[in-house]
Amino acid sequence: MGTMRKSVVALVNELIARDYDAAQACVAAMDLIRDVEDKDKLGQLAGIHKKHIAALGEIVREYGGTPVQHAGGMAIAESAKVMLAGLVGDRMVLAAMRSNEKQTEAAYQEAMAHEGIPLDVRTIIERNLAEESSYHAWLVRRVDELPPSL
Repeated sequence: MGTMRKSVVALVNELIARDYDAAQACVAAMDLIRDVEDKDKLGQLAGIHKKHIAALGEIVREYGGTPVQHAGGMAIAESAKVMLAGLVGDRMVLAAMRSNEKQTEAAYQEAMAHEGIPLDVRTIIERNLAEESSYHAWLVRRVDELPPSL
Protein backbone atom coordinates (compact mmCIF):
# COMPACT_ATOMS: atom_id res chain seq x y z
CA MET A 1 0.00 0.00 0.00
CA GLY A 2 1.47 3.37 -1.03
CA THR A 3 2.12 6.25 1.37
CA MET A 4 -0.88 8.27 0.17
CA ARG A 5 -3.17 5.25 0.54
CA LYS A 6 -1.85 4.61 4.06
CA SER A 7 -2.45 8.26 4.96
CA VAL A 8 -6.02 8.14 3.66
CA VAL A 9 -6.72 4.90 5.52
CA ALA A 10 -5.28 6.28 8.78
CA LEU A 11 -7.20 9.56 8.49
CA VAL A 12 -10.49 7.89 7.64
CA ASN A 13 -10.07 5.27 10.37
CA GLU A 14 -9.66 8.09 12.89
CA LEU A 15 -13.00 9.50 11.73
CA ILE A 16 -14.62 6.07 11.97
CA ALA A 17 -13.44 5.69 15.57
CA ARG A 18 -14.73 9.20 16.30
CA ASP A 19 -18.14 8.32 14.85
CA TYR A 20 -18.25 5.14 16.95
CA ASP A 21 -17.52 7.30 20.03
CA ALA A 22 -20.30 9.70 19.09
CA ALA A 23 -22.82 6.96 18.30
CA GLN A 24 -22.24 5.35 21.70
CA ALA A 25 -22.71 8.71 23.43
CA CYS A 26 -26.00 9.19 21.53
CA VAL A 27 -27.30 5.84 22.73
CA ALA A 28 -26.32 6.67 26.32
CA ALA A 29 -28.07 10.04 26.02
CA MET A 30 -31.23 8.49 24.59
CA ASP A 31 -31.53 6.31 27.69
CA LEU A 32 -31.46 9.42 29.90
CA ILE A 33 -33.50 12.00 27.97
CA ARG A 34 -37.13 12.35 29.00
CA ASP A 35 -38.32 14.59 26.16
CA VAL A 36 -39.65 12.35 23.38
CA GLU A 37 -38.73 14.73 20.53
CA ASP A 38 -35.18 15.16 21.82
CA LYS A 39 -34.86 11.39 22.23
CA ASP A 40 -36.03 10.95 18.63
CA LYS A 41 -33.55 13.55 17.37
CA LEU A 42 -30.72 11.80 19.22
CA GLY A 43 -31.83 8.53 17.62
CA GLN A 44 -31.55 10.22 14.23
CA LEU A 45 -28.09 11.47 15.17
CA ALA A 46 -26.99 7.98 16.21
CA GLY A 47 -28.23 6.78 12.81
CA ILE A 48 -26.21 9.50 11.06
CA HIS A 49 -23.07 8.37 12.89
CA LYS A 50 -23.73 4.77 11.86
CA LYS A 51 -24.21 5.93 8.26
CA HIS A 52 -20.88 7.77 8.46
CA ILE A 53 -19.18 4.64 9.80
CA ALA A 54 -20.49 2.61 6.86
CA ALA A 55 -19.54 5.18 4.21
CA LEU A 56 -16.09 5.74 5.68
CA GLY A 57 -15.56 1.99 6.00
CA GLU A 58 -16.15 1.66 2.27
CA ILE A 59 -13.45 4.25 1.62
CA VAL A 60 -10.98 2.41 3.84
CA ARG A 61 -11.65 -0.84 1.96
CA GLU A 62 -11.36 0.91 -1.43
CA TYR A 63 -7.95 2.20 -0.37
CA GLY A 64 -6.78 -1.27 0.66
CA GLY A 65 -7.23 -0.99 4.42
CA THR A 66 -9.35 -2.55 7.11
CA PRO A 67 -11.87 -0.26 8.83
CA VAL A 68 -11.67 -0.02 12.60
CA GLN A 69 -14.57 -1.84 14.24
CA HIS A 70 -14.71 -0.04 17.57
CA ALA A 71 -14.78 3.29 19.30
CA GLY A 72 -11.65 5.27 19.97
CA GLY A 73 -10.31 6.31 23.34
CA MET A 74 -12.99 8.94 23.91
CA ALA A 75 -16.00 6.61 24.03
CA ILE A 76 -15.87 5.93 27.76
CA ALA A 77 -15.26 9.57 28.63
CA GLU A 78 -18.05 10.80 26.38
CA SER A 79 -20.57 8.26 27.64
CA ALA A 80 -19.58 8.98 31.25
CA LYS A 81 -20.02 12.71 30.67
CA VAL A 82 -23.50 12.10 29.29
CA MET A 83 -24.44 9.71 32.10
CA LEU A 84 -23.28 12.13 34.81
CA ALA A 85 -25.22 14.91 33.14
CA GLY A 86 -28.28 12.67 33.29
CA LEU A 87 -28.29 13.09 37.05
CA VAL A 88 -29.12 16.76 36.55
CA GLY A 89 -31.62 16.60 33.68
CA ASP A 90 -32.25 16.85 29.96
CA ARG A 91 -30.54 20.20 29.51
CA MET A 92 -27.28 18.90 30.93
CA VAL A 93 -27.46 15.70 28.88
CA LEU A 94 -27.92 17.77 25.73
CA ALA A 95 -25.11 20.11 26.83
CA ALA A 96 -22.82 17.09 27.18
CA MET A 97 -23.90 15.92 23.73
CA ARG A 98 -23.27 19.41 22.36
CA SER A 99 -19.71 19.17 23.64
CA ASN A 100 -19.28 15.71 22.11
CA GLU A 101 -20.66 16.81 18.75
CA LYS A 102 -18.40 19.87 18.76
CA GLN A 103 -15.43 17.50 19.07
CA THR A 104 -16.73 15.31 16.23
CA GLU A 105 -17.31 18.35 14.04
CA ALA A 106 -13.76 19.53 14.82
CA ALA A 107 -12.36 16.12 13.81
CA TYR A 108 -14.06 16.42 10.43
CA GLN A 109 -12.82 20.01 10.03
CA GLU A 110 -9.28 18.86 10.76
CA ALA A 111 -9.64 16.07 8.20
CA MET A 112 -10.80 18.59 5.59
CA ALA A 113 -7.70 20.68 6.26
CA HIS A 114 -5.38 17.85 5.16
CA GLU A 115 -3.84 18.61 1.80
CA GLY A 116 -3.83 16.06 -0.96
CA ILE A 117 -6.96 14.20 0.08
CA PRO A 118 -8.40 12.57 -3.06
CA LEU A 119 -11.62 14.11 -4.31
CA ASP A 120 -13.74 11.00 -3.66
CA VAL A 121 -12.64 10.98 -0.01
CA ARG A 122 -12.96 14.76 0.39
CA THR A 123 -16.52 14.61 -0.95
CA ILE A 124 -17.60 12.06 1.69
CA ILE A 125 -15.81 13.92 4.51
CA GLU A 126 -17.39 17.20 3.40
CA ARG A 127 -20.87 15.64 3.36
CA ASN A 128 -20.35 14.12 6.81
CA LEU A 129 -19.06 17.45 8.12
CA ALA A 130 -22.21 19.20 6.87
CA GLU A 131 -24.37 16.67 8.74
CA GLU A 132 -22.25 16.99 11.89
CA SER A 133 -22.50 20.79 11.72
CA SER A 134 -26.27 20.63 11.34
CA TYR A 135 -26.74 18.41 14.41
CA HIS A 136 -24.23 20.44 16.44
CA ALA A 137 -26.18 23.61 15.58
CA TRP A 138 -29.41 21.90 16.69
CA LEU A 139 -27.83 20.95 20.01
CA VAL A 140 -26.60 24.52 20.55
CA ARG A 141 -30.10 25.88 19.90
CA ARG A 142 -31.84 23.20 21.94
CA VAL A 143 -29.63 23.67 25.01
CA ASP A 144 -30.21 27.43 24.84
CA GLU A 145 -33.99 26.85 24.70
CA LEU A 146 -34.14 24.76 27.86
CA PRO A 147 -34.20 26.36 31.30
CA PRO A 148 -31.21 25.71 33.56
CA SER A 149 -31.61 22.52 35.56
CA LEU A 150 -30.38 23.94 38.83
